[in-house]
Amino acid sequence: MHSAPLPKCQRCDDPPATSECSTIPPILRSEKFWFADGNIILQAENTQFKVHRSFLSSQSPIFHDMFSIPQPPVVDDAIVEGCVVVHLQDMVKDVQNLLELLYDTWSVHKFHKKLTLSILRTMLRMGRKYGFKNLRQEAINCLRMEFPSTLKEFDASLEDYMFIDVGNEHVPFDAMILGREQGIKSIMPAIYVGICANHTSEELEALFVQNRHILPVDLPVSLLLGRDRIARAVRATTFRWLDETEVPCKRCKSPSVCTTATRTIAMRLLEASTEALVQRAVFPWDHQRLDNVSLCGKCVTTAKGIFEVGRKVVWGAIPDYFGLNNPALAGVWDEDTSEKEKYWFDDGNAVLQAEGTQFRVHRSFLALQSPVFADMFSMPQPPVGEDLLDGCPVVHLQDSSKDINNLLVLLYDSLSVNNLRNYLPIPVLGAMLRLGRKYSFKNFWDEAVHILEIQFPSDIFGWEESWSKPCCNRLQADNVEIFDVIALAHQNCVKSILAAAYVNMFLRHSREDIKARLTALKPLLRTDEPLTFFLTCEKVADSVVEQMFKWIYDGTIPCSRCASPEACTSSKNQILLVMVKMDTDGCCLSFLNNWDEANLEPRFCKACGLVVWEVHWVGQHALWARLPEYLGLGGPAWDG
Repeated sequence: MHSAPLPKCQRCDDPPATSECSTIPPILRSEKFWFADGNIILQAENTQFKVHRSFLSSQSPIFHDMFSIPQPPVVDDAIVEGCVVVHLQDMVKDVQNLLELLYDTWSVHKFHKKLTLSILRTMLRMGRKYGFKNLRQEAINCLRMEFPSTLKEFDASLEDYMFIDVGNEHVPFDAMILGREQGIKSIMPAIYVGICANHTSEELEALFVQNRHILPVDLPVSLLLGRDRIARAVRATTFRWLDETEVPCKRCKSPSVCTTATRTIAMRLLEASTEALVQRAVFPWDHQRLDNVSLCGKCVTTAKGIFEVGRKVVWGAIPDYFGLNNPALAGVWDEDTSEKEKYWFDDGNAVLQAEGTQFRVHRSFLALQSPVFADMFSMPQPPVGEDLLDGCPVVHLQDSSKDINNLLVLLYDSLSVNNLRNYLPIPVLGAMLRLGRKYSFKNFWDEAVHILEIQFPSDIFGWEESWSKPCCNRLQADNVEIFDVIALAHQNCVKSILAAAYVNMFLRHSREDIKARLTALKPLLRTDEPLTFFLTCEKVADSVVEQMFKWIYDGTIPCSRCASPEACTSSKNQILLVMVKMDTDGCCLSFLNNWDEANLEPRFCKACGLVVWEVHWVGQHALWARLPEYLGLGGPAWDG
């Protein structure tokens, strides 16, 4: 499981110690969140933030109710710059993080940027306290993906954190405390297992002591009891095959050797530490370090079958092992959902009009994200009465109302689309590119291009990863409308993704469908682009034979170190017959197959297999590098 250094004795998010004798600190103004057109001031500790009532109200039912209740008369010191001061019983760091998430989401939460635990704590705590459902749900999504509830997903999470920035913090231990505090039951089994499998008793004791002021009283005992129960379950579950009635198995080719091996493993279990036994009970077979034990192939197959059944039994029992189903904790667990609002704010001070739709928004919020809007709003305004609505200037935009609505979703309600549980809709991606470029929303543009380049990479290594790890893709692989992606690339000059986009199109559509759809896109494409694509297929097919399979005809196989020339020559001739019968599309598909999918190595001796692999690898990478040239993607048409 993930590992990290022990946490510092004092947690960075704990409130500072205070003294009765200490002087009252001076009031500070937030440098970033003090908007000239703000109409409410939030104060946390000694820091004030001047923000917008309607924006907070649109996101939080608690703030909505707070601001809608008639207020009693206020004294002068409760008014700053004509705004009421609302005192919050929250740490200034949480309020700062909250406003970063609301007003500048894309700087702290991007798909390719990991979230800190500090931000996650804010999303959960403030999300729960004030009803920011999108914030809370996105934090839960992140934790669920790092600490999954299914065994298959748990296996995939063992290597490294995908969405949480480790920094100096002890992520599993802090996540355990946060999960318990916030009632996120589904993440607790994976967290408990990770902690128990990677820490000695002495290390756990140190963690308990260092964090005793924030640990629930029952948690240390529950953790240790669960750890012991898993360790004691090993012999009856994952390693039940050590019983001599199972291994040596009935088809064993060397019973005496396999019997000796089982005794060696049994001795290791007897001597193993508790954390090692937890690993034996839960971690997959490949993590068991049994390579140096001489079990025959038949016995390994038998052992692995029993082992996997045992793992499923242990995993299913983990909630009970750690007392997560204890009725006394029934009121602790609380996992949430989210929803979104609309964009006409009663304290907005600018109206955007696109086509026949108007949106009343906050100038300072748009100006914070876009230098174009900042310059637009800094220009002299029209005389009173000219093009005003409810006292707000009307800004006429030459954009579609859908694009502007999507822009405001991205600004005011970004976690409804920028989250880990849902794929990003293509129309939203289009708005990020078009309006990001037009109005200099740099975060939107950069993130949209990054999302496209991850899913449609310019090199073959990225291509193989995007297919082998679909969880890294923000556009749904099976349903993404590839022709819309190609159109977006042309509209916004994102040349780098087009080669992979055309490869994706080739894999998912027939030639007839491709011809019809590219014809429909003709206004966006170069005149010769549909023809160029089909000519590229021909060039790729020829290059596959000339580069990736040249070992068939250049005398390379059998090689000089071949262990079985006759067999390797026969295999080569069989593949030659297959290649001769293969049409253009078949050759193109063989170009896209990785080495394992090509299934060539088992047909040759070790030496010849290595030669074939090298020719295949070099040829495939050289051919991928030439795709942009074949597709005519260079030249001045792509500048800018």
